[in-house]
Amino acid sequence: MISMVYTMHENVPSLLPQKPQFNTVAQTILEQLRLWGVERIYGVVGDAVFGLMDAIANQEEISFIAVKHESVAAMMASAEAKITGRLGVCIAQMGPGLANLINGLGDAFMDKAPVLAITGQAPLNKIGTFYKQYINQQELAHAISLYSQLVVHPDAVVDSLKQAMYTSVLHRTVSHLSIPADVFTMTTAAMPYEQPELSIPVSDSKVLHQVMHLLHSAKQPMILVGSQARSARESIQTLAEKWGSGILVAGRVCPCFSTCCSNRQTSGRPQHIRSGGYRVRRRYREHDSAIDRGIEKSRAQPSLGRSDSAMQTGMVGTKRHREESNCISASPLKHHKNNRT
Repeated sequence: MISMVYTMHENVPSLLPQKPQFNTVAQTILEQLRLWGVERIYGVVGDAVFGLMDAIANQEEISFIAVKHESVAAMMASAEAKITGRLGVCIAQMGPGLANLINGLGDAFMDKAPVLAITGQAPLNKIGTFYKQYINQQELAHAISLYSQLVVHPDAVVDSLKQAMYTSVLHRTVSHLSIPADVFTMTTAAMPYEQPELSIPVSDSKVLHQVMHLLHSAKQPMILVGSQARSARESIQTLAEKWGSGILVAGRVCPCFSTCCSNRQTSGRPQHIRSGGYRVRRRYREHDSAIDRGIEKSRAQPSLGRSDSAMQTGMVGTKRHREESNCISASPLKHHKNNRT
């Protein structure tokens, strides 16, 4: 079809409405991942993902890290997500390939790391048959993922992929997509979505002033850091230096935060402790004020004995995280033995 026409008297083109641009499903997937800042994909090559592998080979923005076993790919994606706080991505063959991902995906699921797993699946006309290696992959991934779907139409891939990435990033969990082998090479006019800006609710100024007064009046301050504080490690270190507080690391903390703190264990610098159990509770209670950053309520409150006057000064995350804290709180701990919650 002709996309432009020329007038009789002028050599000026008049543009006609252009047809939508078509890309393969695999190309669209890679473009969507790129827009969300994905730089690496870990995985094992298999015939059910040949279409995706071909698209990866024909672009340079996203690198493919080949490994010998799928569990390693999932572990590497989980580790990247924990260290960077961004989405980690792994791919695998259908059936046994997904089964081998389970250990690494379980690690990400338990440690609340945002990971997306993409696996191949039987061709569309073989789903539900005795096709080689075919299993119901959604049932297999159900226990270690919050979102798992089968994509059965090329125009549905963008919406399904967007929902999977939203779920992983916002809930800090594992999402999984099964894509039939022949769908990867089909064309689609669906356009990828830009990465959204995530808002962070904050408390009103009155509460913040109360917290600031409490912090300034503290004589033995302590910062208790959990795994959800990985993205704020530099700010926490700076706060500790200015406030003159110790840093106590508990729970599942990413290695980069531990290194950041432990490298500064010099005279006059904040003391850094990485431990658990009784030692954490004892050191925590020796201080009169504390900031808890990234500690799950369900784990911290019963064992550390926060007082009834604890003040939450901010909440980061989604509906699920409102029950798991991701918050900054400050509370006087002088009378913790008589005011357990």
